[in-house]
Amino acid sequence: MNKKLIVFFSLLVFIVIISLVIFNSGYELPNKNKHPEIPFFPRITNENDFTNRKVDSFYVNSYSLLKKSNLLLINYDKDTVDRQSTSLAIVNKSFKSIFHFKTTDYLHYTFDEKTNSLFLIENTGEGIKKGIIFNINLHKTEFIHELNEKAYENLKEKLKVIKHFTPNGNFTEAIFFVSNGGQFYIAKNELASRISKDMALTAGDNFNFLVSIVMAGDTSIHSNSIQLFDKTVISNRIKRLIVIGTPSSNSSDSKKPMIDEDKGWFSKSRYYFFKIKFNKTEVKFKTHLFYNSDVYFDELSEPKTSTDTLLYYAQNRFYQFYKKR
Repeated sequence: MNKKLIVFFSLLVFIVIISLVIFNSGYELPNKNKHPEIPFFPRITNENDFTNRKVDSFYVNSYSLLKKSNLLLINYDKDTVDRQSTSLAIVNKSFKSIFHFKTTDYLHYTFDEKTNSLFLIENTGEGIKKGIIFNINLHKTEFIHELNEKAYENLKEKLKVIKHFTPNGNFTEAIFFVSNGGQFYIAKNELASRISKDMALTAGDNFNFLVSIVMAGDTSIHSNSIQLFDKTVISNRIKRLIVIGTPSSNSSDSKKPMIDEDKGWFSKSRYYFFKIKFNKTEVKFKTHLFYNSDVYFDELSEPKTSTDTLLYYAQNRFYQFYKKR
């Protein structure tokens, strides 16, 4: 009898020790039934009074808010099925188009804050086909003269480089110039490469090739109205021994990330519960994501009154949230 008790208590102590080790290593008890009344995004609570509408005309590859003009620069496809073409657009927050360009070729672009202009290159894969400059202040596509060898030799003393397309250090594929008289010119392909060897092109005038991948925990995400208020673990899994880091956008170290990386031995799947604060009213939704997920909610407008619309980005789409009239 004493032997059996010793075995039982030894086993019990062993189980307690193992449990303590597991829980101290980051394991959490799953709870899938927390807040069952809250629907999954894009549905929301209080749908009788509020609309959370997906803007169907844009499958967004990338976007940026042009601060000087408060416009949106969007690289998008029409949908997820037909990916034969891609479009670049500048729109206001009601999605009225200021500029639009569609191509089946390769598209390269950069925004220049000094001139508040968009520079765009269309590339067939065998060479530069077209260059475009769009002046956002004037809402105008500039006329660009295409240079040949002779024209460049005649004009080179009057030309100033304003932007160049040099994806690697060995070959410049296009150079944009402005003349003393304010006219725009472009040299492409072999001519651009030859010119680049005769003059010093600065890195600051090159297209921006920085790829910034925003993840759900980044502090660069704007979240004034859409706020995380609760979360629950729904599963645990042991972490891989080798984890490859995920690139992320620049963010301020002074702000705590909204969604932290899991510590310890376990990675966790969670439901995250968000609320949208709209004046004195709140609606809620939940979503299933990881700390390094690409699912996040980035606000692009700031509603001031109960009749305003909250515009935000989530999962390759834009959404408009507003009170029903």
